[in-house]
Amino acid sequence: MVKGWEMFVARLRDTKKVIVTGSNSSLMSREFGTRLTGRHLDFTLFPFSFREFLAYRGFIFEGTTKSIARLKSNLDEYMEMGGFPEVQIFGTQILKSILNDIILKDIVLRHGIRNERLIFEIARFLLDNTSNEISYNRIKNAFNVPSVHTVADYVKFLEDSFLVNTIERFSQKRLTRYTIPRKVYGVDPALAKKDIGKAMENIVYLELRRQGLQISYYADQDYEVDFVTPDELIQVTYASSENEIRNRELRSLKEVSKKIPGKRLTIITYDVEGEIRNGNTRIRIVPIWKYLLEGQMLH
Repeated sequence: MVKGWEMFVARLRDTKKVIVTGSNSSLMSREFGTRLTGRHLDFTLFPFSFREFLAYRGFIFEGTTKSIARLKSNLDEYMEMGGFPEVQIFGTQILKSILNDIILKDIVLRHGIRNERLIFEIARFLLDNTSNEISYNRIKNAFNVPSVHTVADYVKFLEDSFLVNTIERFSQKRLTRYTIPRKVYGVDPALAKKDIGKAMENIVYLELRRQGLQISYYADQDYEVDFVTPDELIQVTYASSENEIRNRELRSLKEVSKKIPGKRLTIITYDVEGEIRNGNTRIRIVPIWKYLLEGQMLH
């Protein structure tokens, strides 16, 4: 909030090691770019991942049936509580204060927004529509906003403050930023509308973000795939038995893999593990708790 702070940091940098933290990505990037070009490293710090959530609680995974049951119980709590460190200390009642602080301090005050109620309504709309496809025009019409450009600005402010993220539909054509649909995810599963399937998808999205992957989703008139990464097509479904994995999930992966070939196919479930082979097509089915802990040792 102090004008010229980046010049002070630049002077300190000549003789000291400096860590600068902030809660607005575009503001910090712009000021770093003007005064500290080539002299800084950027890191995005998310709320606790599931792995960090377990580490905070001192949980050690032993691989036994009992340990797996405790792990699932922790996963259910993580989907409910999320990963904000303050929530682990004070409980979920502090979530409202966290949300209000982000919107008031990082958006309303910083950008001089007069219609405070509107930005709160748009933020709540986006969080309630976690994992759903939205468009600026839809938001404009829903809240009677005069201009779609205002909606685009507000959504960008919410993204810059790390409250929500949007990903674009996979396309090889260039579409305008105002007409292209996109899916929205919250920075923490506890902020979203309470739905296990949506919470699972949000958690997988955040895990992909932590890995630094480029992420989009696929949707056309017939098929949808939740995530498209450089190497993988991923479907997320709340299923606790093989029979609950809907044919639509399998069919979508198979058909979309023909349109976007050369990628691994994965279905992430709540508690089903296995593999489906059909000719040269191989679909891996993995429980979300295992997916989130893969390649990691818990200590």
